[in-house]
Amino acid sequence: MQEKFKESLLIGGLSFAAPFVGAWLFCAWVLGWSTTAAQIAGVALSTTSLAVVYAVLVETGLTLTPIGAFVLGLALARIFHEHPELTRRFRVVAFALLTPFFFLKGGMNVSLKLVWANLGLLVLLFAVKQVTKIAGVYPLARRWVPVNAMFTTLLMSTGLTFGTISSLYGFNAGILDRAQFSVLVTVVVASAVIPTVIA
Repeated sequence: MQEKFKESLLIGGLSFAAPFVGAWLFCAWVLGWSTTAAQIAGVALSTTSLAVVYAVLVETGLTLTPIGAFVLGLALARIFHEHPELTRRFRVVAFALLTPFFFLKGGMNVSLKLVWANLGLLVLLFAVKQVTKIAGVYPLARRWVPVNAMFTTLLMSTGLTFGTISSLYGFNAGILDRAQFSVLVTVVVASAVIPTVIA
């Protein structure tokens, strides 16, 4: 990551900023959600799943290759670039304790009936997330990792843990209603599966 610090920071930053702004504005201006609900949607749909990225890189044997190190570096660039010990602690705590709790708690609050009733909204929000991720990541990835630009973009387009956590926070705080929460969590889960399968 030290060798590609500028590239990692720019791609990682835009990987968050483009979908955050895009989803926030879409939810506020097009869907008419409250400002706070739209901001939570922006956060939920902008994050990249470290768990998914790491799992894909390990399963494909890419963790020790230049592209694997670069993509993993992108996913960690925003938070952990100065604190390697924090990365180890975060992984232990998040995967062992917090992740199952949030998935169980979040999953129990998802209404499949409301997801089905809002299927069009689900497709729109998934498209907003993916289009803004691609717009933010692909041009820079094509410049700095041209052979693996789409692979990098797809992995950076995944979401899961923090998208679920932020959605659950919004629901528990009364900022999101059950329909908004159910759709957001379903979009987050779909973003963990679909881009990963394609990648």
